[in-house]
Amino acid sequence: MLPLELSTDICSLRPKVDRLVLSCVMEIDHRGEVVGYEVSAGVIRSAERMTYTAVNAVLEGDQATRERYAPLVALFEQMRDLACDPEPQARTPRLDRLRPALAGD
Repeated sequence: MLPLELSTDICSLRPKVDRLVLSCVMEIDHRGEVVGYEVSAGVIRSAERMTYTAVNAVLEGDQATRERYAPLVALFEQMRDLACDPEPQARTPRLDRLRPALAGD
């Protein structure tokens, strides 16, 4: 376990705070095998502190939660649609369209 100072601050993703990261972008084939990858340094900035419960409420149509996270609703819906896409080969171009939204403020 990490010490409290690390787990709640330095190593924690905090909303609207830049954090240095190492990212691994992988290409995975239809069998689930990694066929390529790239590791690179970067910066991540979380838009919000989210929970699975809150995201699920947004996707289930809870109006108060959708209003609270209004700037992210369309992105959550896009991610749900991608995850439910029955044709994995159709995901790649759509993921490329999602990247600018993920990199936003």
